[in-house]
Amino acid sequence: SVANFFQGELRKNKVAQDYLKRRGFSEKTLDTWKVGYAPASRVFLSFCKKKGISLERLRDLGLLSLGKEDWYAYFRERIIFPIFTPPGRICGFGGRVLDSSSPKYLNSPQSPVFDKGRVLYGLNFSKEAIGKEKAVVLVEGYTDAITLYQGGIRNVVASLGTSLTASQARLIKRYADEVFIAYDQDKAGIAATLRGIDLLLEADLKVRIISLPRGMDPAEFLDKKGAKLFVKEKDKA
Repeated sequence: SVANFFQGELRKNKVAQDYLKRRGFSEKTLDTWKVGYAPASRVFLSFCKKKGISLERLRDLGLLSLGKEDWYAYFRERIIFPIFTPPGRICGFGGRVLDSSSPKYLNSPQSPVFDKGRVLYGLNFSKEAIGKEKAVVLVEGYTDAITLYQGGIRNVVASLGTSLTASQARLIKRYADEVFIAYDQDKAGIAATLRGIDLLLEADLKVRIISLPRGMDPAEFLDKKGAKLFVKEKDKA
């Protein structure tokens, strides 16, 4: 019901809608991935109280925190990307700011329900395509995964902007034999790619690197040059 609340809030928020339109996401894509918007803290709290959801339970799930004076929402004024388990249950959320404030991305904190080192964003949608192709395109973030999927590159997952973990590598191995890494071509992305290679090889996966223009992430590449050219770069990986 919290995910539905966030989706409802997105429908009310023109600024958030415009941001997602500028990123090129269709209504259908936003619905499929259940993208939403987290409003100001007081709005979220009044929804929780109205619904009679236990505030302690929401704290355990990483959606509320207790300050010195009162409760406040963990996600405030951010675009919300629900994170799913492979069977498709929501286990956590990621939030992105609409302005230049920091941190740009925020994931649900570790909880009994959510461990970001053990999930791959988008796997619930892409596992069939990955199984068919025995290959996966690995990206860093939410928007990269959604943009590629919308562009017809269906065998894509994201490692949630974190360095890849051994658990994530083993999870990939369950579905695929080969990994195409398409991380951002900035300093952090290159370092993460180098660390990821070792873990993927240890999990007995073939590894190839998709070379993107420097400073471009996969979402920008698709927006500017299109999916066909991305597939060409993938074939040359």
